[in-house]
Amino acid sequence: MGSERTELDALRTYMVDLLRRQGVKAMEAWPQEERSRITGVTAVVSIRSCKAEPGAFWEYLGEEQDPDTGTWRERYGRRLEVVFGLDLYAPGEGGGGACQEGFDALAGVLNTGGSGGLRVRTLARGEVGYDQDLDVLKCPVEVLCQAYLYAAAQESGSFTDFVVKGEIL
Repeated sequence: MGSERTELDALRTYMVDLLRRQGVKAMEAWPQEERSRITGVTAVVSIRSCKAEPGAFWEYLGEEQDPDTGTWRERYGRRLEVVFGLDLYAPGEGGGGACQEGFDALAGVLNTGGSGGLRVRTLARGEVGYDQDLDVLKCPVEVLCQAYLYAAAQESGSFTDFVVKGEIL
């Protein structure tokens, strides 16, 4: 696989950054760098599924002029339904209560307007269990979000910035 950034990469990073800005410890599920030992409740972000629908006719939204260069570029968009995995991991000494506190923090961020350009549809958690490989407690969490993703196309046909309802990814 190449090192090009996809819209799913951008969405995963967006969710991690969003949670961190709101004070929730978060990381990507499969980081490029080596993962450090988990020392507190951490939301590990993955994308479990994604359904995309055109935001307009063939995803084409029209043209806009780049204010910096004065050139015209085409805009494309689509509506996404994304199921994020926000699995909570916690050291064993905090017990299940630490996972509950982590879930409460996630719910607070996602249900009180802190979700940025993502519209939360559902938020659900599973039972706390033990992950023997990592020697931590794990609580599965899923959030279904709706997003509108926009991108600009350069003359070469490649896409530039991905935008979720006004926030550049």
